[in-house]
Amino acid sequence: MDMSADRAGVLDATVGKLLLASAIVSLGTSGLVIALPYYVLDKLGRADAVGTVVAGSTIGYIASCLVSQHLARRMNPRTLIAVAIAGVAAFIGLFQFTAAVAVMFTIMLAQGLCLGCVWAPLMGWLSGHAEGVLLSKRLGLFNIAWSTSIIIGPFAASYIVKLSFQLPFTVMAGVLVIAAVIVLTARYQPSDPPAAKREPRVSVAGAGTAPARTVS
Repeated sequence: MDMSADRAGVLDATVGKLLLASAIVSLGTSGLVIALPYYVLDKLGRADAVGTVVAGSTIGYIASCLVSQHLARRMNPRTLIAVAIAGVAAFIGLFQFTAAVAVMFTIMLAQGLCLGCVWAPLMGWLSGHAEGVLLSKRLGLFNIAWSTSIIIGPFAASYIVKLSFQLPFTVMAGVLVIAAVIVLTARYQPSDPPAAKREPRVSVAGAGTAPARTVS
């Protein structure tokens, strides 16, 4: 068994870039668990407002998961993921300029919508041309990448927030822009050719006496 070939399949250049991007996205969003409550409490002084704003992000994420699969069929995943990450960066960066709970909720709702267009297509891209043990290894590395960043992100944000309640949002937005650029440099190879370019499959009925027909 060629172990070097096996390792190359698990972690080629594209997979490596996607794992790095997933780690950076997780790093750039996980700091919200620290930065968002401090900022909202500073501006509004209400604990219930924190829950309302966080709910906006979750609602947006769930709604996006329902539609991102349709977008992924119509767009190159590289473009979709990069644009979605840029959207997350923009809304997180914008959040620091808000002071009304309705506006905060709306911005986090939009951020959740964008974030939902990142994870599912990214996992689908990682899963392309892989199955069985290879797929398990790739997804295992993916889980390690984003989970590790969830440890680092809040820890870093807890120090940055001491300097300013607004600064963490600027830092997170900048980190996410880096992730978007990395995704744009990754090479996308579709798992299946477009429908119009597929070789027709032939199904023959009986013992070969019936005419062949193309199955779409």
